[in-house]
Amino acid sequence: MRPWIFVAFFSLLSHENYGQLVSKDANQPAMKALMNGTVYVLTTNDDAFNDWLARVMEEHWTVRPYRLIHMNQIDSFMGSDKNLFFFAQCREDKGTSMRLATAADFSAKKELIFMLTQGGVKQSKYLFTPALTGPKVISAYRFSPDRAEETAGMFEAEMLIAYLNQSLNIIISNNIKGSVKDSVRDRISALAPQIQQKTMLFNQAYSDGTIMLENKPLINEKVIRDYPYRYKMVNKFNLGDHLKDASLNPCYLFLYFPSQYVNQVDDCGDLLVYDPIQKMFLYAEDNYGGPWMEKWELKDMLYLVR
Repeated sequence: MRPWIFVAFFSLLSHENYGQLVSKDANQPAMKALMNGTVYVLTTNDDAFNDWLARVMEEHWTVRPYRLIHMNQIDSFMGSDKNLFFFAQCREDKGTSMRLATAADFSAKKELIFMLTQGGVKQSKYLFTPALTGPKVISAYRFSPDRAEETAGMFEAEMLIAYLNQSLNIIISNNIKGSVKDSVRDRISALAPQIQQKTMLFNQAYSDGTIMLENKPLINEKVIRDYPYRYKMVNKFNLGDHLKDASLNPCYLFLYFPSQYVNQVDDCGDLLVYDPIQKMFLYAEDNYGGPWMEKWELKDMLYLVR
């Protein structure tokens, strides 16, 4: 079976589906609630994080109406199963209990869990707990500011929210039942031919030794040289400008791995190609072999591009 990447999103506790964001198909009660309900995006007392979250939701979230509310208001919205909640959480400094994340947690490089869950007073136990799966959890994914600081900063978290939105739209609009992951991947892959006309942005941190695992860069120079279309090397300081440059017609190769420390036994990585102009992904594939992009994986992508 071909390895593939993350989109229909992972049932995070099993190795086989670890990287997946969305685990529910259109027939599940939680997804039906999403189709008919409102998403409440939880903010905190941290203005910097709230401003970032508000901007990202405004730019990327199209799947359902949403409303920003402060975490202190949540009790007012817990009485209905039609209410959904989207939030970032992290572990307390001591113990295993979870709480809403703040910008300070990003600065401290704490691992974050982004959650989209169905509400209802009986479902309150699904909020702020370590459990990433269950009947009321629509999506959950881990984000590591530690690694993102070396690559693209909060752009990576922004891309993952765009990926969540895109996947949910695919599931709902196509009424996907059963194999969510494969169905979402196939529909994203249909967009891959657009890559040929774009400039691929390769992050230098993936190839220059900034991030090394087992003394191996995430992308070796040979893979980059073998890429047959337009490309440009970027770093975390100029990535934002390049992503916004419509004249460049860019797309970005994003290597997603959910935890701070890659564990090939537990962590499923994803190879993603993000289009910042359309705010959509054009390619998504699982990468079970490790955090590297191998030559055969480049060939797999180019096969779809043609």
